[in-house]
Amino acid sequence: MTCLVCGSRQSEPHFGGISCRACAAFFRRFYNSKKLVIQCVCKSKSPSAHPCRMCRVAKCLAIGMTPKRIHGSRDPNGKYIRSPQSEPSTSISLPSSLSPREVFTITSSLSNFLDYEQKRCDIFLRPNMLNLFEASCLTKKDIDLTYQFVGSAFPEFQSLSSSDRQSLIHNFLIKIWNIEPILDHVANRIEYQKMGDEGMRNYVTPLYQGSFQKGAEMTEEQIWRTFGIYWKYYYTKMIDPIAAVDLDQTELLAILLIMFFDQDLDIPEEFQLVERTFFGGLETADTSFINISPSSSDFCWTQRKVILKELRNYEMEKNPEDFESRFLEILEIPEFVERGEKQFHEEIIVGEMWKMRMHDDFKAVMRRQRI
Repeated sequence: MTCLVCGSRQSEPHFGGISCRACAAFFRRFYNSKKLVIQCVCKSKSPSAHPCRMCRVAKCLAIGMTPKRIHGSRDPNGKYIRSPQSEPSTSISLPSSLSPREVFTITSSLSNFLDYEQKRCDIFLRPNMLNLFEASCLTKKDIDLTYQFVGSAFPEFQSLSSSDRQSLIHNFLIKIWNIEPILDHVANRIEYQKMGDEGMRNYVTPLYQGSFQKGAEMTEEQIWRTFGIYWKYYYTKMIDPIAAVDLDQTELLAILLIMFFDQDLDIPEEFQLVERTFFGGLETADTSFINISPSSSDFCWTQRKVILKELRNYEMEKNPEDFESRFLEILEIPEFVERGEKQFHEEIIVGEMWKMRMHDDFKAVMRRQRI
C-alpha cells in the first residue's frame, strides 16, 4: 500500500489512516510534543521542498489519522481496529496524490476547525436536550468560540475593524445554526425519513416548551400548528437536498469557509468578470446581507476566491471525469442555506409575536440589519 501522506510505497494502518512508519512516527511525536502551536512556512520554501510540519500534520488528519488512537508513546502495531461508529469530526478524505499546497487554505484550517467543532459540541450537546431559550443563552460563548476559530485559522482577520469582524461573525453564526443539524441528519437520515409528522412533532415540541414567557405558554398542539410548518420546510427544502449531496469533510469545511467569506456586497466589476471567466460563467449564490468596509470586502473576496479554486482542484483530483458537475452541485448549497436563513428569520419573528423568550445576545445577532 502507498502512504497517503508522503507517497512512500511501504505503508500500513496507523492511528486510523494508512501511512508509512516515518509519517506515523512524525504524527505521534507531534501530538506527544508540548509545542503544538506551529505556523506554515511553505511560502518561504522552494516549490520542490517537502511540506512543512503544519501541512504534513494537516494531511495526516485529512487521511483519517487521529490523536485519539495514540496510546502512550507508541503505536500498537497490528491492533488497527476501525470503530463501528463514524468519527466525522476527525476524518477528512483527501486524495493521496493531491499536494497539501494545492488545498493549503482548507487543510491548514482543519485542526482549528476540528477544535472549534469539538468545543461547540461540549457546549450544546447535553444529556437533556436544551430548549430554544436555553440554547439562545449560549450565544455569547458561541460567538467567542467562532472568533477564536476564525482568528486562529486566518490571522489577517484580526486586522479588520471590530465592527467588520462582528458583522462577519454574526452573519456566519446564522449559517452555522442552519447547516449544523445537517451533520446529524446525514448520520440518521433513514431514521428521520421514517419519522413522519407525528415523529417530527414529538421531536420539535420539546424545543419550544419552557421557552415562552410566564402566562404565554403554548400547548403542544399550538406549538406544532405554529412552528411545524417551518420544520417541515427545513427538512424537505434544505436538509434533505444538502444531505443528498453527501459532502465529505473536506467539502464541508470548504463550503463553510466559502459562506463565511461570502460577504462582499460591492464586488468590483473586474472581480465579477474574473469569477465568471474562471468558473465558466458560473453565477455563485449571493448570500450577503451585511455592510462591511471596502478593505474587509476585498479581504473576503480574496479568501473566497482562493477557497473556490482549492475546492475545484480537490474535485478535479478526486474525480477527473466528472469534477465540474460535482463542483457546481456543491456550490448550490449556499442557495439552500440562504432559503433556510429566510425561514429562520421568519420563525424568530413569529416566536417574538407569541412571546417566546430569547437571550439578548441571540436577539442582537438575529436583528442584524439585512441589506
